[in-house]
This record gives sequence, structure tokens and C-alpha cells, in this order.
Amino acid sequence: MLVGVCDFPGSYAFPPAGYGGIERWLWAVAVGARAAGADVHLLGPGWLTDLEHDWVRKPVRLEDISTGSLAERELRDTGYDLLVVGHEYPSLPAWTRTWNELDCDVATFQHSPVFQHTATAFDGRRSRLYCYSPR
Repeated sequence: MLVGVCDFPGSYAFPPAGYGGIERWLWAVAVGARAAGADVHLLGPGWLTDLEHDWVRKPVRLEDISTGSLAERELRDTGYDLLVVGHEYPSLPAWTRTWNELDCDVATFQHSPVFQHTATAFDGRRSRLYCYSPR
């Protein structure tokens, strides 16, 4: 299984030291998926460059990729089975457009009810919100 774990725009690098919530969860998913035998790519420019050298990093944000671009074709040809993302991504139209081109599943975690998703963000089949907690 090929899993892409996406960072998200922020003023800190991933994995952030001393953070909890979604930041900590994204890193735990990357490490856990690898330990379970998946191939894992770290997507986005925020991932620390001093991680172990055997991590595949692709410093691109899916929401910034233009339709029909070389970057879009390269990501589609990579053949991701699953993208694991920050909770706000499944409701962003630009991100969703690129994700649809990649034709893979997406999963996220949300720990706060403050962020409201679009009605079509999760279908329970290809896109899933797995965990919801006030913690």
C-alpha cells in the first residue's frame, strides 16, 4: 500500500516538537503506516529535512497544483492508495479537485467541532473522518 501523508500550511515544520492534535497525529500515522509495512511518502514542503534519509519527501501542496500540470500527472502516476491529511483539506475545493484526479482514498482526524466540513467532504467509502473527539 502506498500512503501519502500531507502536511498543511503553518508557521512550523513537521513533525512539530511539543505540538499535539492533528500535527502529532499526522506524524504518528506516517510512522505507524511504515511500521505496518506500507510505503509512505511525506507530501508538502513543511516536513523537516533532517528526518531519516529513507523517507520519501515530495514538497508539493495538492491545493497548489494546476489542472493537467506535470506535477499533477507525476502524483497521479505515483499511484497512491491513501492520502492522510489535516482535517481542513477535504472541504477545500482546490485540494479536492487534485485529490479526485489522484483517484485514491483519503482519511483525516478532527479533534475540534469548530471546523465545519462541506456536506460532500466525506462519503464513508473513499473519504473518511475516522476520529472525532473534543480532546
